[in-house]
Amino acid sequence: DKKIRMKHFDTNIPEEINSQGFLSHILEGLKVGLIQFLIVSGFAELIINIIFGKNSDTDWLEGSGILFTVLIMIISSAMISYSKDNEFNIMRKLNQSTDNILVTRNGFEYLVKDEELLVGDVIKVTAGQTISCDGIVLSGNLIVNESVITGHNDFLEKNTLQYCTEEKDDIYKEFHQRINTESNQRKSIHIPNSNSKISPILEEEEGDFEMDDVSFFHKAILPSPIVPCGSFVYSGNASMMILAVGPNTHKGKIFETTERAIHQSKGTPL
Repeated sequence: DKKIRMKHFDTNIPEEINSQGFLSHILEGLKVGLIQFLIVSGFAELIINIIFGKNSDTDWLEGSGILFTVLIMIISSAMISYSKDNEFNIMRKLNQSTDNILVTRNGFEYLVKDEELLVGDVIKVTAGQTISCDGIVLSGNLIVNESVITGHNDFLEKNTLQYCTEEKDDIYKEFHQRINTESNQRKSIHIPNSNSKISPILEEEEGDFEMDDVSFFHKAILPSPIVPCGSFVYSGNASMMILAVGPNTHKGKIFETTERAIHQSKGTPL
C-alpha cells in the first residue's frame, strides 16, 4: 500500500535545488550587455593607444583601467550572488521541520517526519505547525495563515466540509432574504442588524454596501475545509487527511512554474 501510494501520488521529499558555482556566476556576469560593451571598449582603447599612442609608457593605462574596472565589477557581482545562494540554502535547511508528526496509516498510528508523509495519511494538526502538504479537515477546526501561498496576511478559518457547507447555506439564505425585502430600484442595501452573520462584514460607515462587492465579501467570510501546503497554524487543532504531497501540492506547482519561468527567461519571472 505504501509503495503503491508513492508510485501514483509521489513523495513529500523536497526537491534539491542545484546551486550555481562561483564560476557560473562569473559567466552569467559576462552575458550582461553593458559588461560586454565595456570589455570591447577597453580592448579597443588599449589597442588604439598602443598602436597610435605617442607615449608607450602610459598609453596602455586607460584601456587597462577600463578592463580592470570591469573585472572588479564581475567578481564583486559574482561574490554577492554566490553568497546569497549559500544563505538561501542554509535558511532552507533550517526551515525544514525536524519534528515528528502523528500519522494514522492503515488503522495504526506512527510518528513520522514530513518527508515520509503520503497521500491518504491522516495527521494531527496543532497550533504552531507549518503544513507541508495539501489536506482536508476531517474533524476539529483551525485558524491558519496562508500568506506564503496567497501573499495576504489574513487569518482564515478551516473546518470540516459539512460545517463549511452549512455556513455557506446560512449566509446565502440570509443574504437572499434581505435582497428580496428591498426595492430593486435601490443601488445599495442597508443592513441595520449588527448581530447578523453578514452585516459586520458588509456594513460600511453609513450602513450601506455596493452590490458589486457582494461576491467578494461572501468569499472573505466563508470558512474552507482545504488547508494548502505552506499554511501556518495560528490556533486550534484538527485531524486532516492528506490530498497531495511534494510537487503535486499547490505550493509545489507554484515552485515548478517559477523554476520553469526562470530557466526559460534565464532570469527571475519579474
